[in-house]
Order: sequence, then C-alpha cells, then structure tokens
Amino acid sequence: EVEKINANQLEIFLKKIRDALWVLQDKKIAVWGLAFKQNTDDIRESVAIKLIQQLLEEKAVVTAYDPKATETAKKVLGDSITYVDDPLKATEGAEALIVATEWPEFTGVDFSKVKENMVTDLIFDGRNLLDPSTMKQFGFTYSAVGRGSI
Repeated sequence: EVEKINANQLEIFLKKIRDALWVLQDKKIAVWGLAFKQNTDDIRESVAIKLIQQLLEEKAVVTAYDPKATETAKKVLGDSITYVDDPLKATEGAEALIVATEWPEFTGVDFSKVKENMVTDLIFDGRNLLDPSTMKQFGFTYSAVGRGSI
C-alpha cells in the first residue's frame, strides 16, 4: 500500500511538471539530488532516480548534481544524463529545476544566479526544502509537494 501511495505521489509530481512544460521532449531539466536522502550516496529507492527515469522516457534532457551520489547513480543511469559538479552548472539553460533530495547546501545557493542561468523560472521542490517566500522574492514560479504553487 505504501508503494502504491509513493507511486501515486510521483505521478502527481510529474503531472505538475508536465502541466507547466506541456511537452517534456527535448526540454532541459536540472535535478538537484540523486540520493534517496541527504548525507548518503545510497540511491536504492531513490525518488530522484525514478523521476529521472520517467523524464528520460518522455525524452527530456536531464542534468543532475548531487554532492555524494553521482558515482552510485552512474551505475544505474549510465550516460543517459549529464552529471555536473556544481548545482549552478545544472541550471544552465534549464527550463525547470527539480529539487529531489533535501541536501542543506541547496538552500544556500545564489538564487539570483539560478534565475540568470535558467531559460524559465520554474522550480519544483519535491522535498519542501526551499522557502516559498524566498523563491517568490527571486521571481520563481515555485511548486512544492503539499504546499501548492506561487
């Protein structure tokens, strides 16, 4: 039953992304976080990996950053995505940013640079990590799980 609920939540989250971008094919999407939780390189049961696999099925172009789980993720995702060594690099030319793991360092990123880097202003926070009022100040269209959108 828990697996069914989690799968449903993932589909709801993906629907938000699809609704905002219309078609995912050829859209560049930045993903922050690959591990199933912060402070680990473990990707078993990682929602981020499942999400990326869905995005790839729909022909999205994914660039990802994770401070610890990149090498582990490569064992599953191979070269189907681009891996970068800095969260800002992931956002260069991105049409959406997905926060998929609750790494504390993501809250300290210079969001004015994120805004400059991105083609659009869409942030999807799957972990409710970012502060909605801060995102609003920077002019992002921000959507989080259970929080609605701003």
